[in-house]
Amino acid sequence: RQEVIGEPALSLVMPYHRDTAEKLLNQSLADQATPEAEIDLQGKDGVRTVLLAPGHVPYYVDGDLKAVLVTGTDITDRKWAEEALRQSEDYYRVILESVRDAVVVIDSEGRYLFANSGAAASVGRDVSQMIGKTVHDVLPRDFAQNRLQQVRAVIRSGKPATDLSRLVLDGRQVWYHQHIQPLKNAEGQVHGVLERLDVLVIPDLA
Repeated sequence: RQEVIGEPALSLVMPYHRDTAEKLLNQSLADQATPEAEIDLQGKDGVRTVLLAPGHVPYYVDGDLKAVLVTGTDITDRKWAEEALRQSEDYYRVILESVRDAVVVIDSEGRYLFANSGAAASVGRDVSQMIGKTVHDVLPRDFAQNRLQQVRAVIRSGKPATDLSRLVLDGRQVWYHQHIQPLKNAEGQVHGVLERLDVLVIPDLA
């Protein structure tokens, strides 16, 4: 507290956020509405703090604006957790992309949340044509409906399952040996599945 009393209002703001903070401060001093913003601060000890500044409270004396109380919430722990999660997701994405097996993550609506290049190639697609799409967007109707039923069965039971299925794609027979694992969120609820698929393609010999 003693470090900031009497110091310029922007003295603790990191340089890359100073323009934003100055704009917000000027709006506050003019008693204008200010948008919610995340501002990085740094104390004399070098520790970085992330402040979520949702607004201000004006202080008037005899009708004149004399000062503003800027309110904010310390969200440093949340930001560190988000960054750690992002790095973890990137790490596992690299691993899943490097394996030879086809791997997908599908939610309860049958939407692809992740697909590696092996999975995309097995259905004649690019990865960009699968992420965010449903099984009905990517696969033939009957085959897609069967896949969705398998996904929902695992989500309901919370238990892994295996299955063998066949798809005729561009004149080729594609056999999938599916290993389906339930995926749980932080509360322990199953919200989707991870599928590892052993793929066998039998060329058209006609």
